[in-house]
Amino acid sequence: MWQDHPSGVSNEWPYEYMSWRDKSGNSWGRFHVPILWSHYGVNGMDGDGVEYVFVRTSVDTAPVVSDD
Repeated sequence: MWQDHPSGVSNEWPYEYMSWRDKSGNSWGRFHVPILWSHYGVNGMDGDGVEYVFVRTSVDTAPVVSDD
């Protein structure tokens, strides 16, 4: 099942994947190959410890990322 927003993982839905696409002007490109976004922890393994960070811009270039 694909969704527009991350919904989190659970015992029932242990994996969550994400994909993205680029926009140039008014045209959207194709979706990139999906990658694993989050995995539900089982038997002491790490689980959904992801902090979801989004940014919306008015330009077609990626924002500058700081290490702060």
